[in-house]
Amino acid sequence: LAAAPDGRIRARAGVEGLGFDPVGDRPGLRGLAGTLSGDGGGIALELDAGRSLEFDWPSGFGVVHAVTLDGTVSGWRDGDGWSVGTGGLRVQGQDFGLDARGRLRWERGGGRPWIDIAADIDPTALPVARGFLVRHLMPSTLQQWLDTALVGGTLVDGRAVVTGDLDDWPFTAAEGRFEARGRIEDGVVRFQPDWPAAEGVEAELAFIGDGFDIRGSGSVAGVEAGRIRAAMDGYEGGTLEVDASGNGDVEDLLRLLGQSPLRADQPEVFDNLAGRGPAAVDFRLRLPQGSAPLRIGGSVELEGARLSAPRFGLALDQVRGRARYDQEGFVAEDLDALHEGRPGRLTLRAGEGHVRDAGNLFEGALHARVDARTLLDQADALEWLRPHVAGSSQWTAVVEVARPAGGGRARPRLRLQSDLVGTALELPRPLQKAAQAPLPVSIYVPLPLGDGEVAVTLGTRMALRARTRGDDTGVRIALGSSRVDAPPPRGLVVGGSTGTLDALEWVGMVGGAGGGDGGPGLGRI
Repeated sequence: LAAAPDGRIRARAGVEGLGFDPVGDRPGLRGLAGTLSGDGGGIALELDAGRSLEFDWPSGFGVVHAVTLDGTVSGWRDGDGWSVGTGGLRVQGQDFGLDARGRLRWERGGGRPWIDIAADIDPTALPVARGFLVRHLMPSTLQQWLDTALVGGTLVDGRAVVTGDLDDWPFTAAEGRFEARGRIEDGVVRFQPDWPAAEGVEAELAFIGDGFDIRGSGSVAGVEAGRIRAAMDGYEGGTLEVDASGNGDVEDLLRLLGQSPLRADQPEVFDNLAGRGPAAVDFRLRLPQGSAPLRIGGSVELEGARLSAPRFGLALDQVRGRARYDQEGFVAEDLDALHEGRPGRLTLRAGEGHVRDAGNLFEGALHARVDARTLLDQADALEWLRPHVAGSSQWTAVVEVARPAGGGRARPRLRLQSDLVGTALELPRPLQKAAQAPLPVSIYVPLPLGDGEVAVTLGTRMALRARTRGDDTGVRIALGSSRVDAPPPRGLVVGGSTGTLDALEWVGMVGGAGGGDGGPGLGRI
């Protein structure tokens, strides 16, 4: 301590372990060290860069940051108040660093200070940002989202500025300005915990006031997302909005959806779908801050893709149209497609609120012209009829996967319907039919194909049930009826009543008990 001849006093002192506790929403500091000097005009603290201190803000950052400070902090009279500032302060943490400059000014009337500070942030691992969220200003749902979303990558070109009266923080009415910007390189961002993360994210990031905006690109499970945006316009009462869109291959898209919650309810569907070809996809997430539920949705635009379901014996080319999805499932109505080179229309539905029958997990329908022999190729129990049909007709093929009871396995089934116009039945009477004559037919086939019993009705002319086990095929036909009992273990049994019956031709076609012409062998009429 020294006094100059003119009466001015100069002071110099060492500081060790200076600190103050956090109170309310104000932070605390422990372990400040350096050399303090001052005179009548102000004071200056030259910080000891070799000493670590702790910055503790429980309600804000929520974690204690151990840092070293290198630089000088000065305090001086500023009008009727006091200011504290620095022309350059290096802050170095274990996994982050920044250079700050600026000041705080306290008015004589009390209250919080006026702040005017800028900072340049070193390249930093993106997950480190979770330790700098001002949590007491953020709703818990947003905190949880950011904690989950910031998985990996690097924040570069980071810079921040805050100016204004801290009594008005966080400046929601533009009384001041808080702005932090940066760029994400090779980021990994998980927009929803149970969906695949976006990888290779290159994006511009901006936190302004009590909101933020992230815009860039990346890929999700191999699907390129040329546009990714996550934004929130206000922490209090606002809505977190995430939008992404891009282009990719159907194969990658199915892989993405197979890793999403959609597969959990429809594993039979996703495990038996395959595809290739171009598709455009968009994704939307809305997370209101409050009691309103999370909403996820989007669409997929197929642009000439190939889809197949090997277990269902289905292959389609040049599939075009739009499918919509949400967190419950998806629906794709009236997609254009080619089935064996012929045009058709495809509709797919899965999940609650999308299927027409609430007892189903999945519903699919294909309307197309199909060769009758092609259909018979899918049912071993009806293979013996193949030489006796010719032509093609408009068919509706419906696949349904019923919701299993008691936690059992979902059992898919196939229903085929047609008026058979264009298909000739070269069978003995009463089943003989010219190609252009209409005759309604319904065929019920369990899936996978070849596994289980096949049922056929031809209007009121006939009902048939057939089953193949090993080398034995059993068929039961009821003429003049739409109902029939279970098939025998082996052979053909014909019953019922009809006005005409070419019995001898039936015997000749099925070859008696031995089974001729590929038939099951006649048991009795």
